Formats: sequence, C-alpha cells, structure tokens
Amino acid sequence: MATKLQLITELSGRKMETARKQIDVPFEKEQELQTKSVRLAELNILLNMDKRENEVMDGEPDEDMDELEKKAVGYER
Repeated sequence: MATKLQLITELSGRKMETARKQIDVPFEKEQELQTKSVRLAELNILLNMDKRENEVMDGEPDEDMDELEKKAVGYER
C-alpha cells in the first residue's frame, strides 16, 4: 500500500510532466492578443488627448475643487 507521501510525490511528478508539455504548446490566441493590445493602446491615447501632460490620474478630485467643479468633472469629455 502506497503511503500518503508516495501518492503526493507521484501526483506532483504527473503535474510536472504535464507542465513541461504545456511549455512547448504555443498560445493559440497570440495574434488576437497582439491586435487587441495595439487597438487598446490607440484608444487610450485618444482618450487621454485632452489630459494635461503631467496630470496625476488617481481618480480623486483635487482637495481645492469646490462643489460646482466636482459636478462639472463628470460632464467633461
């Protein structure tokens, strides 16, 4: 009868062999990933065209903005 340690060792060996085989398998969607990554970068550039060069984009309004300015931020393009 196999001990628990032997079973774990055998299972780990099988997992290692499966992982070795998977390393050599090419990523099926690589071309699609590259195409969509390029498009995403283009869209991000277009979306950020009106942003100031050094603006920190942390998603929180500045502390000195009054209430009207905070409301107007949601309507800007």
